[in-house]
Amino acid sequence: MIKNPQLAEELRRTVETCGIRDTARAFHVSIPQLKALLKSEEFEPEQLRLAVALGLLELWEE
Repeated sequence: MIKNPQLAEELRRTVETCGIRDTARAFHVSIPQLKALLKSEEFEPEQLRLAVALGLLELWEE
């Protein structure tokens, strides 16, 4: 798991705009999983790659 407060903040903004259900669906997680990610601010490498693909992060490298 990789700590990334920037992604957590972007996801929080997305939840405000699109709702938690649609945000979780786009991020390929359940609503409880999304809440846990937002709380911990820790993500798997594949989630960081998905965030780049969705335009939530500019660039991320392992």
